[in-house]
Amino acid sequence: MTTTLKDISKRAETSEATVSLVLNGRHFNRVSLETRHKIESIAREMGYVPRRAAQILATGKTHNIGVILNDLSNPFFGHYASLIQQRLWANGYTSLPMETGACKDRERQLLSWLPQKSVDGIIALESLWGDNDGYHYVEKAAPFILRHQDTGQPREGYSHVSVDYQIGVVQLANHLKEQGWDQVGLLIQTQQLPHDNLPVHPRTLMLEQAMRDHGLQSPEQWWYSAEESKSMEHWYDQTLAMLKAHRSINCLIVHNAIATPAVFAAAQAAGRQVGHDLAIATFDNNAFTPWLRPGVTVVHEPMDQIAEHLVDMLLKRINNPQASPKLINVPTQLIVRGSTLRSA
Repeated sequence: MTTTLKDISKRAETSEATVSLVLNGRHFNRVSLETRHKIESIAREMGYVPRRAAQILATGKTHNIGVILNDLSNPFFGHYASLIQQRLWANGYTSLPMETGACKDRERQLLSWLPQKSVDGIIALESLWGDNDGYHYVEKAAPFILRHQDTGQPREGYSHVSVDYQIGVVQLANHLKEQGWDQVGLLIQTQQLPHDNLPVHPRTLMLEQAMRDHGLQSPEQWWYSAEESKSMEHWYDQTLAMLKAHRSINCLIVHNAIATPAVFAAAQAAGRQVGHDLAIATFDNNAFTPWLRPGVTVVHEPMDQIAEHLVDMLLKRINNPQASPKLINVPTQLIVRGSTLRSA
């Protein structure tokens, strides 16, 4: 038999309205701490399961947060989703992850669709970096926080965490120069390559400028596209093709850490020895980059810190919608491992 608020109120010798205030989370501070503890204890003893619809009606909140990201099968975004869920869960919320597949149009569709559904707010891990005004309407429809990689310029109208890749990218270029790796090939996603009709991805711009400033050679014919959604064989084939076609390349920068095992294998197949006649560096540290041999040098994005900022900023906006938008800038840093340390 299902336990009701009436059953609990009888045991607690108080009104159903008081029990509802405590268990459905609305204005529970109007009830004394002693009474709240008594009601909560009785509810647990009687196996009370709150009705979701009643809670939403009572509080005006679903305690669901939409999380827009690229691809859950990618360890980078999967780890972000896990960190955000843990932080939300600790604050009484749960997440609803939504994948874009690295498609801007799909992200726009999700940003339009989610506010119409049962979510209290939205966290977007992607960035419409070619459309700086594309998020303004979202903030008007639902509390919204964005993680973005940009040139460090603040955006007006909505709160965001800006991942500053400038610091890590400059550190990488300086390190490569010091180690004598000066002929650089790039394995880069198609949408990050320069296009005549589209703005260049901010991280690509930063990397290109840093290499130029440090005298590293990287002509565009050494930039090979490799899609995140493709198989490891695709990354292997593209790496092997690059190393065979351009034998003077002595360094590879891989724009997605998930591909580094395939890149290592292709380097070996091309007769190259990582750390001796070829350096490999990547972005977005993950669980296996330290364990390849040699370990992979990465430009590291502090995901734990960023996930904490995203959740905390969003919850503050939910609780205070009139608060002014806030910007937090989080720098990246270079983690040097053996893949870029030149051996004797």
